Amino acid sequence: MTTEKPNFVHLQVHSEYSFLQAPVKIFDLLTRVKDMEQNAVALTDNGFMFGILDFYMSQDKKKTLKAIKRILGCHIYIQTEGAKSSDQSSYERLTLLAENQKGYENLVKITSENYTSSEKFVEIPAISLKFLSEHNEGLIAIAGDLQSRFGRDVCGNMENRAKLFLDELCKIFDYDHLYFSLQNHFLEAEALVNAFLKHYAKENNRQLVVTNNVHYISKKDAQSHAAVLCIKQDKILTEFSDDYFSTEEFYLKSAEEMYELFPDDTEALENTVKIAERCNVKIQTNVGSAFWPKFEYPPEFASESDYLEYLVKEKVHLRYANGLNDEKIMERIT
Repeated sequence: MTTEKPNFVHLQVHSEYSFLQAPVKIFDLLTRVKDMEQNAVALTDNGFMFGILDFYMSQDKKKTLKAIKRILGCHIYIQTEGAKSSDQSSYERLTLLAENQKGYENLVKITSENYTSSEKFVEIPAISLKFLSEHNEGLIAIAGDLQSRFGRDVCGNMENRAKLFLDELCKIFDYDHLYFSLQNHFLEAEALVNAFLKHYAKENNRQLVVTNNVHYISKKDAQSHAAVLCIKQDKILTEFSDDYFSTEEFYLKSAEEMYELFPDDTEALENTVKIAERCNVKIQTNVGSAFWPKFEYPPEFASESDYLEYLVKEKVHLRYANGLNDEKIMERIT
């Protein structure tokens, strides 16, 4: 009797576009996903969407990566009272995935809001819950990050404040568009957060989903990730210390590994696939010519380029003394 291979989709993945936070290259990410026979993956860089086009368009020469479904997302920061720009974990955080075109448009608005004027610019691009509620259509939210104000509250005996944050999210997102994240990177604090989220989800009829907070592709890349963080912290490797990234478990794991980590949470594991199936966004690419200005030209010329060539030949003597008699000039024109 053969056992069907489990399926799993990574929905929280950071790349090198999460500046000085992850060393993951887009092409390597997609290649690894293909090699593990996973059919989809999300990109959720911190605060920005700079890597989305690279992620969406990246292909290999044989086009084998084309089969990998790309889920477009972002790991955003929420404006949080008392948060410090020097400490990203002091902010409330949320993973957002674009379910459809409207969701993608809203995600672009959300990640661009702090760059629309100099008055709004801040070092950590955090948005208000009010702005999120005004642009939540077409978005799937995943909440419950340990490395956030919420995580600190759960682990610091401030469960009431942690609950208030989840309550606010439940007002913004309906049942089908808000999930609470279960994670296991072999950190003791995660057990507290997972238990809190399971209880809250049961009490409030909400759904759970399993994620791995991917910051590097394979386990052996943990050292490279530490080096990146050292550059950010202005430290050397021998000085590296991080309470959160204290294990080597923040890598792109196989479906089998994820199922081994969560043997009693099959539904939450299967929800990764269900979410991936719901996310369908198309970005227009290679359409630059559609946006170039259109210039009128005399009817005796067949095209704009023919008219441009005529003008260049007519006026070239004004810039170069030998004009059309200069072979090098003619080579450049033709």
